[in-house]
Amino acid sequence: LDSSSLCPTPADHGDRTPGLLAQAREVSGPVVSVASVTCVRSLEADLPNMDTSEIESEVRRLAPWHHDIELPHGVHTHVPDLSKRDVERTRTPNLIRHMWDKAEQACGGSLQGLRVLDVACNCGGFSVHAAQRGADYVLGFDIASRYIEQARFVQSQLDLPALDFQQLSIDDLDPEVHGTFDLTLCFG
Repeated sequence: LDSSSLCPTPADHGDRTPGLLAQAREVSGPVVSVASVTCVRSLEADLPNMDTSEIESEVRRLAPWHHDIELPHGVHTHVPDLSKRDVERTRTPNLIRHMWDKAEQACGGSLQGLRVLDVACNCGGFSVHAAQRGADYVLGFDIASRYIEQARFVQSQLDLPALDFQQLSIDDLDPEVHGTFDLTLCFG
């Protein structure tokens, strides 16, 4: 897989993206990128069991979301009346549909047994998908505390122990502390 064909240009995401990608390549194995992705581990030992109305209420409180993630009881993070753009509804499924098989093929056909890094993970939609596809460990990080709060809420509602979300800058990523990764995502 030629990761350069999947990477955003500076025009897509400003001057920040090329630096993120370059530094992510130094830390990780194969790089697949378009904008950024996420990973989650809750800080809570016992996750709350929320009913539909409680989940919907929390989704609305944390809106707007930039990834549409399905939560228990069929609740989605995309809230049309609180959304800023329609792409928030279509972005995650479109990227997954168009690139995920290629990424898995580049990793030997599966994510099982692999460590995935999700750079600028936003609310963690791509990290969640990596965990659902069998990754052993997914670290999603972002500098924005609001996105990490969203990602941790998503993780708290899904039974995905492989997820770990952290508020970090790319400059704070250290292979001595965080390890190395088999696949790096940068979809935003």
